[in-house]
Amino acid sequence: MFLKEKKRIKSKIIRKYDEPKTPFARIIESESVPDSIKQKLFEIYQNQNPAELKRQIDKKIRMLFDVHHKKTKHLISPFKNQIPNMKTFGKVLYDSITPAAVR
Repeated sequence: MFLKEKKRIKSKIIRKYDEPKTPFARIIESESVPDSIKQKLFEIYQNQNPAELKRQIDKKIRMLFDVHHKKTKHLISPFKNQIPNMKTFGKVLYDSITPAAVR
């Protein structure tokens, strides 16, 4: 949402916003973007598969967590909501920056 208008009436500020749009919709509506680029973007947009994109993202997240697990030996799940715990985070951070001889 973009701010379209902002009025001040005495001590009150009244803001009016543009309707929410995706970046793609804003580019398509823009007059400053050439039609050839709009056509290429539209073709890319039509060929996207949200389910496939989600699978690719999940695969890369899994790879990152596997690398983390191999490096730190802390088993955490990439697909479970991880609630930050300062005690655990502090221990993981301490373990990752201090040499084993000091611990």
